[in-house]
Amino acid sequence: MFPRLALSIFVVAAFVSANGQAEVQKVQGKRSAKAVETASEKKAPAYGEIFDFRGIKLGMTQAEFKAAEIPKEAVPSAPIQIPGMRQQVVSSKAECTNDEGAADTVKLFVRDKDIGVTECAWVIREESYSTSARKSPLYAAGAGVKDYRFRFIALPGEEPKLFSIELETRANRHQELVDALTTKFGPPAESENGTVQNRMGATFENNTVVWENATGQIKVLQRALDIETGLTFFYLKTHFVYFAKLAKDKKEKNGPGV
Repeated sequence: MFPRLALSIFVVAAFVSANGQAEVQKVQGKRSAKAVETASEKKAPAYGEIFDFRGIKLGMTQAEFKAAEIPKEAVPSAPIQIPGMRQQVVSSKAECTNDEGAADTVKLFVRDKDIGVTECAWVIREESYSTSARKSPLYAAGAGVKDYRFRFIALPGEEPKLFSIELETRANRHQELVDALTTKFGPPAESENGTVQNRMGATFENNTVVWENATGQIKVLQRALDIETGLTFFYLKTHFVYFAKLAKDKKEKNGPGV
């Protein structure tokens, strides 16, 4: 059985450490009766294909990512040309952290690059009197995500492959995301209801949903980084286990932090 709980804690801890301390302080929960029925009694067959997010499939190479169709919302509209002003050129394309000349919006704040992790994203570049670049917007179940990462790592002797998709989602659109994933991948393997508590002591409902098959896992946390922000992860099992071992070895080598 895939180490679901340990893996989830590892990923959330890594994500939170890179983005500052989360507001969520306390989590309590138990598996819902509906989830138990789905996982144990109905025994719905797991989704048979490799998991993907909007056509971006776990296990694809960077070349395949760059060749994939760009989501409509990531393609900028044509700029309005003002007479007498220099024409503004706007373009959108996939860029990766190991590309020569990759935009800073992609290169900065990349986690785990010292153990071989690279990231890719769609980038909008604007050129007029000056040049600027920003990460393209992205939707999940019709709602804009706050941030996203497509993370790649190479097993020994192989080229880097997409092993993790991370989406910072909106807690108030959680059910719509779960419904969309259920429509695409079938009933989840688990659904756990609980509560989270912020620094002021207020409690909020929290729901965590998991899909899993032979090659991967999807985990959707309604609230994670703060009360209004959840996280959704897509994992490729083989590569994520390899990544987790490298991260563990690095932590043991470096020792405890201050």
